[in-house]
Amino acid sequence: MTSSRRIYMDANATTRAAPEVRDVVVAAMTDPRNAGSAHWAGDEARGWIDTARGQVAKLLRAAPTEITFTSGATEANSLAIEGVAAAAVSGDNSGRRRIVSATWEHHAVLEPLQRLQERGWEVVLVDVDCSGMPQLDQLAAAINNDTLLVTLMAANNETGVVAPIAAISDMCHESGALLHSDATQVAPWDQLDVDDLGVDLLSLSGHKMHGPQGVGALYVSRRLRQQQLIVPLVPGGGQERGLRGGTVNVAGVAGLGAAAELVVAHAEGERQRVAALRDNLEQRLLAVVPDAQVNGGSHPRTPGTSNICFGGLPAEALLSGAPDLAASTGSACRAGAPEPSHVLLGMGLSWAEAESSIRFSLSTDSTQDDVDQAVQIMHLSARQVEEAMA
Repeated sequence: MTSSRRIYMDANATTRAAPEVRDVVVAAMTDPRNAGSAHWAGDEARGWIDTARGQVAKLLRAAPTEITFTSGATEANSLAIEGVAAAAVSGDNSGRRRIVSATWEHHAVLEPLQRLQERGWEVVLVDVDCSGMPQLDQLAAAINNDTLLVTLMAANNETGVVAPIAAISDMCHESGALLHSDATQVAPWDQLDVDDLGVDLLSLSGHKMHGPQGVGALYVSRRLRQQQLIVPLVPGGGQERGLRGGTVNVAGVAGLGAAAELVVAHAEGERQRVAALRDNLEQRLLAVVPDAQVNGGSHPRTPGTSNICFGGLPAEALLSGAPDLAASTGSACRAGAPEPSHVLLGMGLSWAEAESSIRFSLSTDSTQDDVDQAVQIMHLSARQVEEAMA
């Protein structure tokens, strides 16, 4: 069917850059600026970068010197995981050769872990329960005195389920392990506190929080830098205090800072508003598709994420019948993969149930009218698919 306008509900894949962000990016791109230059243009570039570093630090309640800019959360994750592992090989942690994570992680974490495993590291992935939460008893058992690092996302990108990172931090630090968290999906919704969370490293991405694509950040605690517990993956040039070589993307970094500032200013009200929209969407979709159920709905979730299994109706067919609705069958980084979501399969869903699941992800741009139209579109598409399967 065709609706009166297109509806975007794929914010976990990417978001529209906010007008304030676009203005900052354009302003930062107006003149040639390289932060490594010693003249006035370099001074201006450093000014943009310093401002953004302070804005991102405020979002995390961290010190500006603890923020390293990257090309996105994928690079930040690799730097955290492989940078810590590389430092440990010849450092004080050389006896720690175990890294612990969970099966629900994004491939931006799973693939660096696989590379390390191929180099002889012991990688332990704990399971998730049927509601999508990592099994904390397994996690506690996996963390021992051989564990160098635990890497666990703060919230899952497909179900929105939020992990108890502060409690997990206590488990890690009792054994002397470091903790990294991919906070890409929680950063758009709240001003975080890295001290309260107890993390040593934390990743985020600009384009998931109404910032530009191609820019992200890694929080690295002061202790890790001082004790040289992390080394760069891209050396050269000395940028980002020697942790990430290459000319800094001034315009992108400035846009990330502006996006972080918007989260700090508006997160509380928007979090409540969007969660209410999400709940309304779920209630109405479950009412019009009786066999539908929410994946991960029994745990706290990020406000905008809803993953719904449509009771045996193929998700691809449902979305094909709803061309004006942008939603997803899984992570955008794995779109077109020949098998359903590893996250949903890990929760115990059957292959058919996973292939019947759609992720709807809302942002601060989402409105009640979006929800109303999405429900109408999905209701009609479900009827058409049911008739075709009869």
